[in-house]
Amino acid sequence: PLRARSASSETTNQHLQLLATYAANGVVRRVDESVQLAQTLAADPLLAYPNSGQETRDVRLKYYHRLSPILEDLTLLDMNGVVLASSRNAYTGKWADSDAFQRASQGSVAISSPVLADGSPTLSFITAAPVSYQETGAWAVLAIQLPLFYFTDQLDSMQIGATGRAFLLEPGGARLEPGVMDGPLAPWSAPAAAQVMARTDGVLQGQDKGTALVYAIASIPLNNGEDVYRVVLQAPASEAYADLQRLSRLFLIVGAGLVALVTLGAAVVAGL
Repeated sequence: PLRARSASSETTNQHLQLLATYAANGVVRRVDESVQLAQTLAADPLLAYPNSGQETRDVRLKYYHRLSPILEDLTLLDMNGVVLASSRNAYTGKWADSDAFQRASQGSVAISSPVLADGSPTLSFITAAPVSYQETGAWAVLAIQLPLFYFTDQLDSMQIGATGRAFLLEPGGARLEPGVMDGPLAPWSAPAAAQVMARTDGVLQGQDKGTALVYAIASIPLNNGEDVYRVVLQAPASEAYADLQRLSRLFLIVGAGLVALVTLGAAVVAGL
């Protein structure tokens, strides 16, 4: 029974790790979609041509925005971070300070850190791509802004046990969740936070307010591995290992039944 219990626990951990990896792959698919969208729009001749007028660019960006209403904003910027055209002018931060803009202005497609712009109560991400025109080379940056839930919708719908859940940790350790923010990002304060942040994958256990919890981790490296996000599945150990507990009870019942049979057999033999 002890060997079977250990094997069952290992199987459960493997299942949790598989779920975490599956969830991380869902986020990666959305990241890839945003990168492909940014690259596709950056190649539009009306946007890539340096001498297109602002009105032409504004009309074009608003057209694309109508095609993809999930977008929060589409912005074309020069290499100094000055806005040349925008579909909504929703971003109120300084473009020159955006890590995604800085990387894109150097020739790489990039994903920003989580954005909570002034006056915005929700988190979003910016995907930025360099804009090139023939021999001129890169002369501008196209930035698309997407809400957090676009990337995490699969995590939000995952259920682990009765009360377990999945969420995303950004490289600095803040827990990212869709919905209205009541303040700036702060590091996740769970007792196991340091242990989780020290891992890029795997399953570990911890305690929080007297409750034993299990965490499954899968990493998502972005921007050529410079930024590592983590998908975390968290659930009470009693729920995560419910199958293990049921198996243990089954072994107890079977064991008790075997003892009873052996006792009965011995009594019958003794009576012969």
